[in-house]
Amino acid sequence: MRTQNPLQTRMSSLAERWAREIIGELEIQSGYGLAFYLDVDLALDNHRAVRAWLQRAIDRYVEDQDLFDQIKRELRRAFP
Repeated sequence: MRTQNPLQTRMSSLAERWAREIIGELEIQSGYGLAFYLDVDLALDNHRAVRAWLQRAIDRYVEDQDLFDQIKRELRRAFP
C-alpha cells in the first residue's frame, strides 16, 4: 500500500493550482534553498517550499478578488 506525503494531504487544491502557476510564471527551478527564505521546513525542495508557503498564506488571508495578486507580491518580496 502506498502512503501519501503528509504535505500533499494537507495542501488545498487552491494552493496546488496557484503553486503550479507561480512556479511556472516565476520560473522557480527545482532544487533546494528557497525554504530558508520562505521560512518553511528546510527539508522541502523549492517547489514544495512554495506550495507550503502558499498554503500558509492562503490560511492567513480572507478570500477576496485580489488575494492571488497579494500573495504573489508577498512571495516575490521573500526572494533574495
